[in-house]
Amino acid sequence: MPTNLKSIIVGLSAGFLSGLLGLGGGIIFVPALIFFLGRTQHQAHGTSLALIVPTALVGSSVYAFHGNFDLSLAMWIAIFAMGAAYFGAGFANKLSPDKLRLIYAVFLFLVGIKLIIG
Repeated sequence: MPTNLKSIIVGLSAGFLSGLLGLGGGIIFVPALIFFLGRTQHQAHGTSLALIVPTALVGSSVYAFHGNFDLSLAMWIAIFAMGAAYFGAGFANKLSPDKLRLIYAVFLFLVGIKLIIG
Protein backbone atom coordinates (compact mmCIF):
# COMPACT_ATOMS: atom_id res chain seq x y z
CA MET A 1 0.00 0.00 0.00
CA PRO A 2 1.46 3.44 -0.91
CA THR A 3 2.73 5.61 1.97
CA ASN A 4 0.32 8.45 1.11
CA LEU A 5 -2.67 6.12 1.36
CA LYS A 6 -1.35 4.71 4.65
CA SER A 7 -0.92 8.28 5.93
CA ILE A 8 -4.51 9.12 5.01
CA ILE A 9 -5.82 6.00 6.76
CA VAL A 10 -3.72 6.70 9.88
CA GLY A 11 -4.89 10.34 9.90
CA LEU A 12 -8.57 9.46 9.57
CA SER A 13 -8.39 6.67 12.14
CA ALA A 14 -6.34 8.60 14.69
CA GLY A 15 -8.37 11.77 14.29
CA PHE A 16 -11.66 9.94 14.77
CA LEU A 17 -10.42 7.98 17.79
CA SER A 18 -8.82 11.08 19.32
CA GLY A 19 -12.07 13.01 19.08
CA LEU A 20 -14.21 10.08 20.22
CA LEU A 21 -12.05 8.96 23.14
CA GLY A 22 -10.48 12.28 24.14
CA LEU A 23 -6.99 10.95 23.53
CA GLY A 24 -4.13 13.31 22.88
CA GLY A 25 -3.35 11.29 19.81
CA GLY A 26 0.01 9.96 20.94
CA ILE A 27 -1.47 6.68 22.08
CA ILE A 28 -2.71 6.16 18.53
CA PHE A 29 -0.15 8.07 16.46
CA VAL A 30 3.02 6.54 17.91
CA PRO A 31 2.14 2.88 17.22
CA ALA A 32 0.64 3.78 13.82
CA LEU A 33 3.78 5.67 12.77
CA ILE A 34 5.98 2.75 13.81
CA PHE A 35 3.95 -0.21 12.59
CA PHE A 36 2.18 1.18 9.51
CA LEU A 37 4.52 3.92 8.33
CA GLY A 38 7.87 2.40 9.31
CA ARG A 39 9.22 5.23 11.44
CA THR A 40 11.70 4.76 14.27
CA GLN A 41 10.61 5.09 17.89
CA HIS A 42 12.16 8.56 18.14
CA GLN A 43 10.71 9.72 14.82
CA ALA A 44 7.28 8.48 15.88
CA HIS A 45 7.41 10.37 19.18
CA GLY A 46 8.57 13.61 17.55
CA THR A 47 6.10 13.40 14.68
CA SER A 48 3.26 12.46 17.03
CA LEU A 49 3.80 15.61 19.08
CA ALA A 50 3.43 17.75 15.95
CA LEU A 51 0.31 15.82 14.90
CA ILE A 52 -1.35 16.29 18.27
CA VAL A 53 -1.52 20.09 17.95
CA PRO A 54 -3.92 20.38 14.98
CA THR A 55 -5.86 17.29 16.03
CA ALA A 56 -6.34 18.58 19.56
CA LEU A 57 -7.31 22.07 18.38
CA VAL A 58 -10.06 20.76 16.12
CA GLY A 59 -11.34 18.22 18.63
CA SER A 60 -11.30 20.61 21.58
CA SER A 61 -13.10 23.31 19.58
CA VAL A 62 -15.97 20.88 18.91
CA TYR A 63 -16.10 19.99 22.62
CA ALA A 64 -16.03 23.74 23.47
CA PHE A 65 -18.92 24.39 21.07
CA HIS A 66 -20.95 21.87 23.10
CA GLY A 67 -19.91 23.43 26.42
CA ASN A 68 -17.48 20.67 27.41
CA PHE A 69 -14.22 22.60 27.70
CA ASP A 70 -12.53 24.31 30.65
CA LEU A 71 -10.30 27.03 29.16
CA SER A 72 -8.86 28.15 32.50
CA LEU A 73 -7.86 24.62 33.44
CA ALA A 74 -6.42 23.98 29.98
CA MET A 75 -4.31 27.17 30.12
CA TRP A 76 -2.85 26.38 33.55
CA ILE A 77 -1.96 22.84 32.61
CA ALA A 78 -0.59 23.88 29.19
CA ILE A 79 1.76 26.47 30.69
CA PHE A 80 3.53 23.89 32.81
CA ALA A 81 3.19 21.04 30.32
CA MET A 82 5.06 23.03 27.65
CA GLY A 83 8.06 23.50 29.91
CA ALA A 84 8.02 19.88 31.00
CA ALA A 85 7.70 18.72 27.37
CA TYR A 86 10.95 20.49 26.54
CA PHE A 87 12.81 18.51 29.18
CA GLY A 88 10.95 15.27 28.42
CA ALA A 89 11.83 15.47 24.72
CA GLY A 90 15.46 16.18 25.57
CA PHE A 91 15.56 13.19 27.89
CA ALA A 92 13.85 10.93 25.32
CA ASN A 93 16.49 11.78 22.73
CA LYS A 94 19.21 10.54 25.09
CA LEU A 95 17.54 7.12 25.41
CA SER A 96 18.09 4.21 23.09
CA PRO A 97 15.09 3.29 20.92
CA ASP A 98 14.65 0.09 22.94
CA LYS A 99 14.54 1.92 26.29
CA LEU A 100 12.16 4.55 24.91
CA ARG A 101 9.89 1.81 23.54
CA LEU A 102 9.93 0.01 26.90
CA ILE A 103 9.04 3.17 28.84
CA TYR A 104 6.24 3.89 26.37
CA ALA A 105 4.93 0.30 26.61
CA VAL A 106 4.96 0.36 30.42
CA PHE A 107 3.09 3.68 30.38
CA LEU A 108 0.43 2.29 28.01
CA PHE A 109 0.13 -0.86 30.15
CA LEU A 110 -0.39 1.16 33.33
CA VAL A 111 -2.96 3.41 31.66
CA GLY A 112 -4.78 0.31 30.39
CA ILE A 113 -4.86 -1.24 33.86
CA LYS A 114 -6.15 1.99 35.37
CA LEU A 115 -8.91 2.20 32.76
CA ILE A 116 -9.95 -1.39 33.42
CA ILE A 117 -10.07 -1.16 37.22
CA GLY A 118 -11.29 2.46 37.34
